Amino acid sequence: MRAPSSRDAALGEVLLAVEDVSLSFGGVRALTGVSFDIRKGEIRAIIGPNGAGKTSMLNVINGFYQPQAGRITFKGQVRTSMRPYAAAHGGIHAWTLAARAGLGDRHFRRRFVQHAGMGPKHYAKVARFAFALSLKTARPSRTWAEVSQRAGYFDQMHLVKDFKSLTETPPSRLISQIGPTGDDYFGPRLRHAERGA
Repeated sequence: MRAPSSRDAALGEVLLAVEDVSLSFGGVRALTGVSFDIRKGEIRAIIGPNGAGKTSMLNVINGFYQPQAGRITFKGQVRTSMRPYAAAHGGIHAWTLAARAGLGDRHFRRRFVQHAGMGPKHYAKVARFAFALSLKTARPSRTWAEVSQRAGYFDQMHLVKDFKSLTETPPSRLISQIGPTGDDYFGPRLRHAERGA
């Protein structure tokens, strides 16, 4: 991180600091040593050509991916293994970012769908579902109640409802279909990232 300038002091405290973040998928480097900060009252954008790592960076910030190196600090708290639902609970709201970027609600949703292939609410549902499934496949001995609590569901029935709406299958039947480790579904990379969770 760089030393704060007088302009930085005028803007306010650092809300989000990304320090030396690196992310790879197999042998492909998506991010290498990325660092920046966002101060209160400041608007930043991530721009670049296709394949530059913009989406990967956002997915590291929102907790969908865990970087192999570096750290993210939000409101002074280091986020070593932040999950997507924790990002929202921690105060990173998509509509707040849209408003600060000068985008209206419809424009933001349209752009989100263009980039993510689904609306923000459905994306959050899919991300939480994937996280819950990775928790169970990483450690099959976990109870569904524990998985639902750790994944940020209100209760176990909400987890079951999401599983049924996204896969048309109850959680236990889905696990029996994909196998106890989920390697065919997730691959070893995602399971390894969640092993410590």
